[in-house]
Amino acid sequence: MIQVPVERPFFPARWVDVCDGLKGLAYFHQGTIKHWVKDGILVNLFAWGEETEAIGSRLWRHNWRKTFDQRLRGKQEIRCALFPHAGDWRRADVTGTARSYGAPPQAYLAERHGGELPASLGVVSLTDAAINSTAVKVDGEDIVCRVCGVAERACLVNAELHNLQQTDLRSLSGESVAYLRPFQIGTLVLGPREQ
Repeated sequence: MIQVPVERPFFPARWVDVCDGLKGLAYFHQGTIKHWVKDGILVNLFAWGEETEAIGSRLWRHNWRKTFDQRLRGKQEIRCALFPHAGDWRRADVTGTARSYGAPPQAYLAERHGGELPASLGVVSLTDAAINSTAVKVDGEDIVCRVCGVAERACLVNAELHNLQQTDLRSLSGESVAYLRPFQIGTLVLGPREQ
């Protein structure tokens, strides 16, 4: 259990949500992660610093020279977005929307080929909004998905799969599990569907 110091809450690195359970406002950003909420006001500090060499380490006898000076100098591009929503952050899928904002779709040129394209085609789709994916990678013939439970209940990890089958669900320690406990991180392993 994470204990949150008063006025210094632990926020996800790329988003923060302020809501009353019925409606809310999520703030997404790409860049500095210095933000906090105090008295119902969301604050984001875009830059800070001073003319000093006083930033140092007790483990090192010399100070770092202005290493952490984060003042805005020259041309800057600040990217952020507001996402108003109904319900709490889980029901509004703030994590999925923040992930989409942080990693917009990419287009690639491909050679012309015959045949018709389907209206849509997904490779993997998690069926329960209480399970979020945080990373996907290919490992040999397997697709490995890092998943996380975001509900206050245990959740089965079910997925709609195209030409794949679920071969394992593991805890971070590597043991096979049947479900994810509340807020547990796991690894979903998918392999080619047996013909």
